[in-house]
Order: sequence, then structure tokens, then C-alpha cells
Amino acid sequence: WGIDLTRKKQATTKNSVDFQSIKNNRIEIERERGRGRGRAIMALIWLEAMLPLGIIAGMLCVMGNAQYFIHKAAHGRPKHIGNDVWDVAMERRDKKIMEMLSSPSPSN
Repeated sequence: WGIDLTRKKQATTKNSVDFQSIKNNRIEIERERGRGRGRAIMALIWLEAMLPLGIIAGMLCVMGNAQYFIHKAAHGRPKHIGNDVWDVAMERRDKKIMEMLSSPSPSN
């Protein structure tokens, strides 16, 4: 049939040897990275994660303070957090008392 199987087998082993040498080269490169400069870079890798977290935390603080100061400027007092039915009733009562005290008293 004219097919040379030995030649094909040699080509296959030649390719696998090339892949093996590439793999060995990669392993050597990885070892070299771990010996010198690579360790210094790995020691500071946490900075890569802390930078975005710091930006997010800073923006949350800025937004919270902006909301506080805008509400205080609009209403003249800090926002009352957690108003329930009792708090609303007490605010109405206080407002009613203040209106009664500030209105002119009827003369007899």
C-alpha cells in the first residue's frame, strides 16, 4: 500500500518530545519566578484586592454623609431612623402642643 508506518511513529514521538521540553521549560520558568522577584510581588498581592474595596467603602461613606447633610439642610434636624406608630403619634402631639403654646391666648 505504500504507507511508511515507522516514519509516522517517529514524527509522533518527535512531537511528544517537543511538548515535553516545552513543559519542562515552563516548569523551570515557574521555579525561577518563585526564587526572586515573584515572591516580592506575591507579598503585595493583597493590595490588588484592597484598592477596589477601599474605593467602595469610601463611596459608601460619601453617599451616607451626603444624604445626612442634605436631609439636615432641608429639615433642620437629623433624620429620625426607625419611626414607628408611637414616634409618629408623639411628633403629632408635640406639634399640636407647640402650636397651642405659640398661638395668642384669648383675652378674658
